[in-house]
Amino acid sequence: MSPETARAVVPALRPGPGVERRRAVVLAVLLVLAVLVGRESRPDGAQLALVWPAAGVVVVWLLAAVGTRAWAPALLGALVTSFLVVEVTGAGIFLSTGVSAATVLQGAVLAHVYARRRGDGPSFSLRTPTDLWWFLGAAALACAVGSLVGGLTAVLDHPAGPAGAPPFAVVAGQWFVRHLVGVVVVGAVGLRLLDREVAWARPPWLAGPVEQRLMTLALVAGYGVVLVWLPVLPLAFAVLPLHAWLALRRRTTLTTLHVAVAAAAVLAATLLDAGPFAALGPQAAAPTAQAFVLVVTTVSLLLSLARDERDVLLARAAEATAATARQAALLEAVVGSTTGGLSVFAADGTPLLRNAAAERLVGPWPATGGRRAWAEQNRLARPDGTPYPFDELPITRALAGESVRESDVVLRPEGASPRTVSTSAVPLPPGPEPWSGGVVASYGDVTAVRAAAVDLAQARDLYRGVLDAATEQAIIGTDDRGLVTVFNVGAEQMLGYRAADVLGRGADLFHDGREVVARAAELGIAPGLEVFVVVPRQDRHETRQWTYVRADGRRLQVMLTMTARRDADGRITGYIGVATDVTERVLAEQRLADSEALFRLAFDTAPTAMLMVGLVGADLGRVLRANDAGALLVGVPADALVGRTVMQHVHPGERGTARGRLRAVLAGRAAEARFEQRLVQADGTVRWGALTASVVRPGAGAPYLLLLVEDVTERRAAEERLSHLATHDGLTGLANRALLRERLEEAVAAAGRGEGAAGLLFVDLDGFKAVNDGHGHAAGDEVLRQVAARLEHVVAGQGTAARLGGDEFAVVVPSAGAAQLQVLAGLLLAEVRRPVRLPDGATTAVGASIGLRRTHGGVDAEELLGGADAAMYEAKRSGGGRVVDGTRSGVAPLLPGPRRADVAGAPPSSSDRPRGLGPGDPSLRSL
Repeated sequence: MSPETARAVVPALRPGPGVERRRAVVLAVLLVLAVLVGRESRPDGAQLALVWPAAGVVVVWLLAAVGTRAWAPALLGALVTSFLVVEVTGAGIFLSTGVSAATVLQGAVLAHVYARRRGDGPSFSLRTPTDLWWFLGAAALACAVGSLVGGLTAVLDHPAGPAGAPPFAVVAGQWFVRHLVGVVVVGAVGLRLLDREVAWARPPWLAGPVEQRLMTLALVAGYGVVLVWLPVLPLAFAVLPLHAWLALRRRTTLTTLHVAVAAAAVLAATLLDAGPFAALGPQAAAPTAQAFVLVVTTVSLLLSLARDERDVLLARAAEATAATARQAALLEAVVGSTTGGLSVFAADGTPLLRNAAAERLVGPWPATGGRRAWAEQNRLARPDGTPYPFDELPITRALAGESVRESDVVLRPEGASPRTVSTSAVPLPPGPEPWSGGVVASYGDVTAVRAAAVDLAQARDLYRGVLDAATEQAIIGTDDRGLVTVFNVGAEQMLGYRAADVLGRGADLFHDGREVVARAAELGIAPGLEVFVVVPRQDRHETRQWTYVRADGRRLQVMLTMTARRDADGRITGYIGVATDVTERVLAEQRLADSEALFRLAFDTAPTAMLMVGLVGADLGRVLRANDAGALLVGVPADALVGRTVMQHVHPGERGTARGRLRAVLAGRAAEARFEQRLVQADGTVRWGALTASVVRPGAGAPYLLLLVEDVTERRAAEERLSHLATHDGLTGLANRALLRERLEEAVAAAGRGEGAAGLLFVDLDGFKAVNDGHGHAAGDEVLRQVAARLEHVVAGQGTAARLGGDEFAVVVPSAGAAQLQVLAGLLLAEVRRPVRLPDGATTAVGASIGLRRTHGGVDAEELLGGADAAMYEAKRSGGGRVVDGTRSGVAPLLPGPRRADVAGAPPSSSDRPRGLGPGDPSLRSL
């Protein structure tokens, strides 16, 4: 929007209080008339009107006030006016309240939704098809909201009661259609009339007087035919081309008014039971007519607004074209009149434009040969006299995409004096124009300037070189009063100030005032320049850390060295300060200190044992640091643990293994090693630790090994207990069936490999039932425990003793000789016969029947066990208290049985042996 347009629109967008009041009065009067019209459109006995233009008036009123201080008065005024008029026309308080509230509510919803659309116009404008779609969508949403309140009011206030009222959906739908027509038709008219900028704007293609009269007659005739002469429904839509003609050739505001008049005519004819829609019957005529009005309104406004939008775009394009032409003419005048040389080259280096100054400065362009011929013609050289390579010329580099600034070229044409030309060349962006991808070059004769500057440059080269090269340092010079006289590039980059903004000001501009005051208090002087120069005035330089405050407020830590400048007489003429930014270093040191403090805290207080072990020199393998948990694990105070070798606390038999596990980590082949290791405390106690070892290589300092050790002694003990319980009898502690079978299979396998015979003794107690019957099961358990202990004592180092269950035991002897088994069986018989002292103090005795079996291979564990069991059974049948060798052909006792009195006072009997344990018993096969 142009400034002139904006100045014209502002009064319309922000009317003064007087305009707001007058507009409110006008809209209130229109609302009264609209309500009266609507109430007159009620069918006999009906609650609601068939048309409700008041809905559109309320929308216009609220749209004109949305976003202004008149919003609340407009909302209240519309509500009160609508309520009073509806009440006066006999609707009743309840219906008046509901209708008024619903009408104002839908107006408020539409105003707020529509005001939030994007566009250049005011919130209540209607200028583009997009505006129209927003308006239609907001109107549909608002009428849907209003139909909920209005429909519910009509149902509840129905003369026949809610039960006798039409369905709520029917009432709400009728409300939605009737109000949507009123909102769209009346609202569109209001939006165009309120938009003072475009209300009566004249389109470029406005129809002439003759066409306007013809258009009006055609519309009147068309509606006369449709409404009066031939009121046939299909013919009604024949007026749409007339409306399209109107929309494309008349002002949009007039189009809107025409549509409103046509809509009123169609709705009035329908209400009077006339026109093309009357034939549809009273129920369908009004909705169809309203739909027709909506279609006519939407089509007309879309065409008219689309035409307006196209005209605006065309006008803007024409204005842009004219502006471009004016700028081109101005540019041509400027280029032609400028004293500097300007040339434009195409992408291939062909000159497209050269002003007179360019011809004068760099000579005429040769007819053939292009840039190379021009370079040879002018014998180009650098300022130092060396030839200027063609490929490094500013134009050549610019054609390659490089932007060249202020490059001096010395021209030495034949027969002319040398001339120094300063050249700048800028590549042009690619595009469809002839110069796209080319170069713009500018020239300036700097011969005299360069010659005059040589002496000055030589005098200042050293000083300027120091200042300009020190981009990492801020070099700031002051006079003797502390006012800045030198502010180098490094100072600009470091502090964010331009030199021009700092020169002549005090250095306190970028110093931390609180820090200056604190330093002054240390020196016992007043804050000011003296704080910085007290030492330099003594003919010494001072280096100190200060805080600089940048232009953007960011704070820097710098190391500032101050020195005094003196004249030939030794008087101080000023001071020079050289500052180096050490912010990152200070922050890094602080972060490192914080990190180290955090690591020390985490290390010392960690519940897991942690040890740092040296890997270099004299510290190799020695504890460098240990936390309290680590000291507690090995039973040595943390300070006493430092300096010890870590292997001192590894179990002696496992130190080689531990070193092997660490080898991959120390060699760098693995990031860490995890393993469990036995550790020895200072008092000799052995504990299990789960170790995690990794090599730490800090940025500074020697690498070290970090050991994290978790005490898993209790877990290992628990695991060992579980493992023992899985393979040993819970009462006697001997091996159980599972372990016996494992050892038996190993012995049989060894025998099969020729490693000696595998022997098995199957032991069953004699007289054990009498102990249980006479002394109880607790006594029986004690007998089993003592017998088991004796068996284990006898067998120790020769084989494995196991309890099979009840009073049955077995002994596996690998690599057993026949004599060894006989001796072992005799010892077992003797040990079992010894009296057993019971918990109650009484003494009892039992005997044993033993079956013996050996094999050199050829049988499996089950057959060996079955043979021993059969031999034991034979010993039982032979009176017990004896050993029977089942290895021989035929079972024969090897040792005699005991006397009757030796075995609990009862003769051996087969009843002492549990049934079902013969050679083929399934329980034996399950071992």
